[in-house]
Amino acid sequence: ECLSCNVSEKCLFNNAIFSPNGRYYISECLGPDIPTTYLLTVDDNKFIETLDINEELRKTFAKTSLPKIKYLTIRSDKGSDIRIELILPQLLIEDEDTKYPAVIELNNRPDVQSVNYEHRLDWSRYLTSKKDYITIHIDVKGTGYQGNRHMFAVIGELGKEEVQDLKYAITYLKKSLPYIDKDKIVVWGRDYGGFLTVSLLATEEIVTCAIAVTPIANWKNYMSVFSERYIGQPYSNFDINYQNSRLTQIIEQHFKNLKAKTFLLVHGTSDKRVNIDHSMNLMKTLTDKSVQFKVQLYPDSGVIESWDQSVRKHFYLTMEDFFAKCFQVEDEEEIDLLKNLTPWKKGVRKPKL
Repeated sequence: ECLSCNVSEKCLFNNAIFSPNGRYYISECLGPDIPTTYLLTVDDNKFIETLDINEELRKTFAKTSLPKIKYLTIRSDKGSDIRIELILPQLLIEDEDTKYPAVIELNNRPDVQSVNYEHRLDWSRYLTSKKDYITIHIDVKGTGYQGNRHMFAVIGELGKEEVQDLKYAITYLKKSLPYIDKDKIVVWGRDYGGFLTVSLLATEEIVTCAIAVTPIANWKNYMSVFSERYIGQPYSNFDINYQNSRLTQIIEQHFKNLKAKTFLLVHGTSDKRVNIDHSMNLMKTLTDKSVQFKVQLYPDSGVIESWDQSVRKHFYLTMEDFFAKCFQVEDEEEIDLLKNLTPWKKGVRKPKL
């Protein structure tokens, strides 16, 4: 039964807040349309009144060119559903020959859902609006809200099933969507997403550019409540699973695949969730195998959510610069600055006109 259909057909992502006496509830319609709040009865789901329609936000959006959102569900070669969210430039026309670079962001933990109908303004939408990149989210095995069988399919050996699904999904996007430039695709992720990013880059040829932010290199050195839930207790029969999921071992086995690829590693040195040792071990292994890579460390910075404004700005500008180099495009803002420079000759400054 659809409980939100009697208030709006565009209410596909919801939150409910119930009154203390259990007779009424507030329905927060959080997407895909601009968030709206309604009051309804519990017994018969009767609409009472609209509490908030975010009128000021609607006025702002009416004057703003926003990216288009497209959702896909494909069936993998192993029979599982892979859900994909495409954030497309406003001027993209699917029947034209114009091709756009693509940035794929991976989930930062296995039990979350990144492909949904929630209305949000995030960095992915900024990239699409500002840079005309297609930004993509992919829910593969291990993600939430698709049943326990789907979510717990990764138990035992993290990274194996997810990387296979990612390979299948990216291959599908390259072959089926002509407006994606198949030679200009970058993958990035943080924490668990950083782990998947390195695994995908090392074991598959499907992408050649990637950014790993605070990647988890060794699950024995990560939060035990998480590692033991998905892999089992270490120093037992599950120890082989810890070895197979260790990034340093994956790199040692597949380091030749990384030789011609472009890789950026980012980490805050005071991160207590994913200790800096994870990236240090990765850097040592990459160096031992003569794999070229770039690294960006943020001294005294903890988990990414706690970074101050200056560090956060530097981080996002660093990623934008990395994307531009991978896509071999020039930064328009930098070009504009160069155009505005006053020419000079022999120490005499030419006045601006």
